[in-house]
Amino acid sequence: MTGIDTNAGLLAIASGFAPAVQFKEAPAEQIPFPDSSFDLAFSRSDSARFI
Repeated sequence: MTGIDTNAGLLAIASGFAPAVQFKEAPAEQIPFPDSSFDLAFSRSDSARFI
């Protein structure tokens, strides 16, 4: 499982709650993984930001 956010502080907090998850600091528009790296993507953000 991988978590991505632009806020390093929130990623540090999240990693304390879920140490088995890989967290990366990056904007959703430029995730640091090659195409087809994931089978499923889930977002809890305001989707209007990406339009």
